[in-house]
Amino acid sequence: MPPKKDISAQLEELSSQFAEFSKKQDEQCGEIRDLKKLVSEYQEAVTQLRGHIADQDKIIEELRGKVNDLEQHNRKSCVRMLGIPIAGNETAPLNVMKQVYDGLRKPILSFAVSKGRLDSVPGMSEVIQTAHVLPGKSAIRPIFCRFQKNHIKAVVMQSKKEFAEKLLETGGLWGDGSEGNQFLRIPDFRIFEDMTRDNFRLMKTLAELPNVHASWFAGGSVRFKHTKEGDPIRVRNVYHSLETIVSNV
Repeated sequence: MPPKKDISAQLEELSSQFAEFSKKQDEQCGEIRDLKKLVSEYQEAVTQLRGHIADQDKIIEELRGKVNDLEQHNRKSCVRMLGIPIAGNETAPLNVMKQVYDGLRKPILSFAVSKGRLDSVPGMSEVIQTAHVLPGKSAIRPIFCRFQKNHIKAVVMQSKKEFAEKLLETGGLWGDGSEGNQFLRIPDFRIFEDMTRDNFRLMKTLAELPNVHASWFAGGSVRFKHTKEGDPIRVRNVYHSLETIVSNV
């Protein structure tokens, strides 16, 4: 049996070691508490940053929508025409303008006069501000046309549509055969609103969705219907999520 003195020394040493261990454990616990606090502060900062990012994304989305609307507004008097073959120099704006005007003069502008939308057929300088052939791979390339006035453009677009419908009813003829009012067939060319790239992309995307009956562009905005008999829905911002747009939120 070891002497009492040796046991006492061993107990003191064990007590010292235990105190040192407890001290280190307390220090580690303090470090863990500090680490947990830092993690909590970090998580709170991340949450705040995510909120700021979400707010900024929303602001950017709205600003992009406004820029797109401004760009579309600048195209208000513009259209794109398909199916007009240009004879001669395609790079000469005046040559293109003359042939576009000839395509509009009879019968579209004449039809507009018969409907009382115009007093008389206006001259080319009153109708077209500029026109030029756009790049393309087809033999008959698309044409960009800017009208002198939004009113003239609206008259052309409405008359083109109504004239096509009337010719379907009359078997493709219009007029009574008298001089200056000969039977006229509908021109082969088509006229479309000139849209921004993002408006056009959204319109095409919507048209391919199974829960969208039809999509089109009118009045400076993309519009669509869920069903044939449904009310048209106007897209307020083309940069909203597709889910938000389709659900009309």
